[in-house]
Amino acid sequence: MLVEVLLTRVFSVLYFGQFAFLIISLALFGYGLSGVYLAVRQVTKQANQAARLARFLLFFTISLPLAYEATLVLSIDFLRLFTPSAIFFIWSSISLSCSCPFFSAVSSWP
Repeated sequence: MLVEVLLTRVFSVLYFGQFAFLIISLALFGYGLSGVYLAVRQVTKQANQAARLARFLLFFTISLPLAYEATLVLSIDFLRLFTPSAIFFIWSSISLSCSCPFFSAVSSWP
């Protein structure tokens, strides 16, 4: 929840206030994507569960500051909104980087 609140505050300062609610959608997307990953991967209780937990928590630790930095560095210039290729790339990068912490947090659950 704290990650979601942090990114919501950052989005409300950098962009219009309505874009802050995009983080809620990205968090749900990350949670859902991790559920699909766990269902497809068919994780069973095994001996290397501690290694899997450590791997995903390390990914969470790395992806959280990267998502914050990507949000700050990749800002949208709303005056050049109608250049579709650049805007699509920037929004895709921001969306993927902001949903990575939520994906790794849920995927690490035993």
